[in-house]
Amino acid sequence: MYKNVGRPDFLSVRKGVIAANSVICRLSPVKDRAFICLAAVNKINGKIYIGISSKTLLVRTRQHFAHTRAGSNHVFHRALRKYGKLSFDFTVIDRYPTKERAVAGEIDIIETLRPEYNMTKGGEGSFGHRHSDTTKLKMSILAKKREEKGKTAV
Repeated sequence: MYKNVGRPDFLSVRKGVIAANSVICRLSPVKDRAFICLAAVNKINGKIYIGISSKTLLVRTRQHFAHTRAGSNHVFHRALRKYGKLSFDFTVIDRYPTKERAVAGEIDIIETLRPEYNMTKGGEGSFGHRHSDTTKLKMSILAKKREEKGKTAV
């Protein structure tokens, strides 16, 4: 597993070039456990996804691919399906000792870079994402169906 040392200079960061001047070094899988901030850059159009994880970059990347195969409708997962996983470069752009600092760092990076594939302002997964009225209605109908199934199954 690899990590980039140091935070990229955000003033020199352009779309498609996240941490070109970062140094890569090998980490111990157990002793250097921390939260990472990762970037996925589409090599075709330069669009970016930013995320945080307590997992390694490899594990988190595989989770994104699994969600994509499972039919997730997130903007980033739709892009992975459309362009293919080989069209993306995944890299660690920062590391944090605590979840709180990772969340704050992700929000800062998203505010700075304005990545196209992120659906929220960052921090807590889908925190800040608002469902449309159509989606709320569909969720309500499905919940009522689950409720009815539960009553008849008893």
